[in-house]
Amino acid sequence: MKKITAVFLLLALSQIIYADFNWKAYKTERFTLFYRPGTEQKALRLLESMEKNAPMAEKLTGNTVPNIPVLLEEFGRVNPYGGSANPVYYKISLANNSYEDANGLANVAVHEFVHMLHLTNSSGIPGLITLIAGNIAAPNLLSPGWVTEGITTLSEDKLSPYTGRLNTGYFDAYMAACVADGRFPDILKATYAPNEAPSYMGWYLFGGEFFSYLNDTYGEEKFVQFFNSFGASPASYLSPLIPFAGIDRTFDEIFGKVTTQLWDDWETEQTAKYMDYEIEGTQVTNHGWYSFTPVVYGNKLYYRKSVNEKKGAFKVKAYNEIVEVDIENGMPKTLISTTSSFNVPPYFNGDYIYYGVAQIAPGFGNISQDTFGGDTVIFRKNLVTGKEEEIVKGDIRAFYVDNNVSISIIYAEENNDTPGCRIKKHILSSGAEELLFDTQYNVHSIDGHDGIIYFSGGKENENPDIIAINTGTGEFTKITDTPFQERNVRLYGDKLFFNANFGPFNCIYSYDLKDKKFYRLTQNGTAEAPAYSEKTGEIFYSSLNSYGFDIYRKPAVFDKFVLPAEKYTEPYFSGLNVKDVKEAGIGDSFALLIPKIRVPLLYFDSTGSAATGLLLSAEDALGNLSYMAEGIYDWQEQKLGYSINISSKFLAPMNFYYVLSDYDGPEINTGIGYPLYTSLLPGFTSLQAGLSYRLFDYFYRDEFRPYIFAGFSFPNTDIRLTLSAALEPDYEYDALLRTGIYPSLNIKQDLFDGMFSVSADYVYDPDNNADTFAVLRGYSSDMKGNFGTKVSAEYTCVLFEIRKGLWNPNFYLEDAAVALFADSAFSQYETRASFGAELHLEAFTLFSVRLDIKFMGAYSIDEAVTVGFGISVPGL
Repeated sequence: MKKITAVFLLLALSQIIYADFNWKAYKTERFTLFYRPGTEQKALRLLESMEKNAPMAEKLTGNTVPNIPVLLEEFGRVNPYGGSANPVYYKISLANNSYEDANGLANVAVHEFVHMLHLTNSSGIPGLITLIAGNIAAPNLLSPGWVTEGITTLSEDKLSPYTGRLNTGYFDAYMAACVADGRFPDILKATYAPNEAPSYMGWYLFGGEFFSYLNDTYGEEKFVQFFNSFGASPASYLSPLIPFAGIDRTFDEIFGKVTTQLWDDWETEQTAKYMDYEIEGTQVTNHGWYSFTPVVYGNKLYYRKSVNEKKGAFKVKAYNEIVEVDIENGMPKTLISTTSSFNVPPYFNGDYIYYGVAQIAPGFGNISQDTFGGDTVIFRKNLVTGKEEEIVKGDIRAFYVDNNVSISIIYAEENNDTPGCRIKKHILSSGAEELLFDTQYNVHSIDGHDGIIYFSGGKENENPDIIAINTGTGEFTKITDTPFQERNVRLYGDKLFFNANFGPFNCIYSYDLKDKKFYRLTQNGTAEAPAYSEKTGEIFYSSLNSYGFDIYRKPAVFDKFVLPAEKYTEPYFSGLNVKDVKEAGIGDSFALLIPKIRVPLLYFDSTGSAATGLLLSAEDALGNLSYMAEGIYDWQEQKLGYSINISSKFLAPMNFYYVLSDYDGPEINTGIGYPLYTSLLPGFTSLQAGLSYRLFDYFYRDEFRPYIFAGFSFPNTDIRLTLSAALEPDYEYDALLRTGIYPSLNIKQDLFDGMFSVSADYVYDPDNNADTFAVLRGYSSDMKGNFGTKVSAEYTCVLFEIRKGLWNPNFYLEDAAVALFADSAFSQYETRASFGAELHLEAFTLFSVRLDIKFMGAYSIDEAVTVGFGISVPGL
């Protein structure tokens, strides 16, 4: 026992000794910004933008907050989000990446700051409750997603007329497409984001557009009144179940109409605005979701396809493919499928396709993702033999294949330390790398020939323009110089194609390299990522309908065009006053460990016995250390029970946890987990190992549970293998009192429109005093035995879509799904088997809570028929 205690104390101490404290911090009046060494300039620029934009955000929300910790993390090409705000634990996290427009990082920062201001706004009785319990009790946290993301998306629009998602043309184009298709989103679709485009982006899209309508119709000052009123009313706590008592009342008080009436007014306004909207061209694909970046090569059209398909109740699977289409007969063929994502457009040369996918790895400057980030890995595949090989990887934003002298990959690699990209050359024949240019431009797309590189990109404070680089002289020449966004450059012959949002929507343009003139090729709708077929005289492009992005085609008509004369001159960084910036340290991170959740507890059991207590929880700013402590006093037993749970990421990606508890006797639990291997690419994707330790039964017994997990993923198949053990040592005789082994196998295979899964579990734990088999479907009791086998087979699919519900009371049904199953188990005492079916209704309520409503019928080998009904929360 003493040896074991010493080992785990040593592990705990090692986390402090070897922890990654390689973070620095700057502190201003409103923010404490944590950053990695070497990124000081980015940190200072970000800090200035946040201080500069803070008054606008405070005015928009009617709230101010004390100094907020902000974490600037690094993820490379595998970026789970641009940023996140955590009002409960009171911190903001931002991704250190270049973004799509001039003030991208500034937009994300103000977006998250508005979240903090909005969601922590409370006063009156709710303010008192929040003061006691923490921000977890703030009423504005109970707003629907389109409210929380709508006001933040609107805030981006207020930074500049040329940046922010409401100014790109994409959001407006989607609303116009919804009007044109007769599919304007109802308020429940916006709230619960069913499995169709734009999915959860609808919170930002519909919410941003709705709040923009309110802003233009009623004025910005109404938002302050709305958030203040909602945050001060105890009735707001009823909003998720009965909006009429909460959010409807507040909308009616401030805007003169309840929520649904305002939504209907917005639909009327949008319908009138876009009643003549038409998508230009002939539709080539009908996938919905995302079909984009078409490429013409020879007689073929290629494009990237990304869709999410429902395989059963709450079972959604993503598919990412490169599809080949014969231009003449329109026959499609899947060329490449991946379990990762294609994050750059493909290129062709000779018999090869070159494509880039995201690959994950540890060692990046972040804690929220356990140091995992990633690179772009560029592969090439022989279109004749099918052979694939990896060419180059890195923080690659864009690339093209150049054969000016020898076949090379020209690519733009992001600088994390300073703004801009390095443009590099990878020679295929030798594998040699050459730095061509270290630029201040954030490159979004790139192409070139005859010693000239063309790219779309911008410096800080610049939206992407089109730039030409003469590789012989090193001269940079701006082909466009506007405050708008010119993207997706692609060369076909002597024509450089691109799309830009010079008008309300994106259109296709070209620049003739010979006559140096611009031409416009689309007039209506939205069109992006152009491709050109010289043989058929057509352009292909990605356009937006109400189901998502699809590929369209039309004859190429080149109308002369003059670029807009507007200039974008708003300064981004003019230098912070050093007197206003202080250096901070790791101690400022641990200052957040003062309890942020302080929830009083009250329990009653079936006998009427009462227990009261308190739950405390907090996490440091960096996310290295978190804890949750619970104390419960049973008034009938006159006994205090407690649990203290501490989680540590000091040695991430290795994770530790420690639990000390005493309810029916003192107990210690601790564990360690480590991801030995992780990949996003098809094949071997995961290998994890871990060990947990439990000291219990008044410290007379202890148990070790080692485990190892392996995963294999393919576009249509997933395989999971787990081997765990339960070991109880006898220290007196240097032996094991108990040896339990638990291997398991799970296989999931796409089949028709659903998924077929098989699971097999083996149990060998003869010295365990408890039964180790779970209840089989069709039986009401646990199966007796502690060694044996369990095998299950199941097929799940969606029966039909429902997509209907009520706003008051708030309830939504998405889809109905069926599961056909056959279960069997064999122990040393008995054999059981059953088969049957389950009908699942995907239900949602409380603005975000998922409910699985299940009806089950089963027939067992005991000739018993079982019918059941249940409601559960998926994932719990």
